[in-house]
Amino acid sequence: MTNIHKFKWKGISISNWFYKIALNEIRMYQRKNKYQPASLEALFEDGFEVADEYEFTQELIDAQDALNRQAQYIQARAVLLKLPLKYQEVITLRFAEEKKISDIAQILDKKEGTVKSLLSRALTKLRKELEQSAVQPNAGTGIIPSAIGQEAYEE
Repeated sequence: MTNIHKFKWKGISISNWFYKIALNEIRMYQRKNKYQPASLEALFEDGFEVADEYEFTQELIDAQDALNRQAQYIQARAVLLKLPLKYQEVITLRFAEEKKISDIAQILDKKEGTVKSLLSRALTKLRKELEQSAVQPNAGTGIIPSAIGQEAYEE
């Protein structure tokens, strides 16, 4: 915001200008620091409380679903982080930020054709990595014993 007065209209959306600034700031931060995720203890210290409204079996089912989603997220993130940075950027902007190809081209200072090519190559590499690292789910594993889980789903 300190340099907003320097913005000059050149047919580029101001939101894309902000994304470009944010991307540069993130790159500088990552060069200087390593990301350290917050711990559960920190969440509880900040006042996070577990809801007591659900029945015990429903809590178990919800916890198992959350663990499965978290495991899938961690696996997908690990695969994404194996890709070169240029592919990570286009995938993140396209799918996480839901940006158009033209917007991504402006943010990354690349031609639209280059962005399409990068995105295509990135998705191909991502699919290949996901196929190689796919973990097959095991029936009956997890927090919830299969009998309790089935009863809860039938209700």
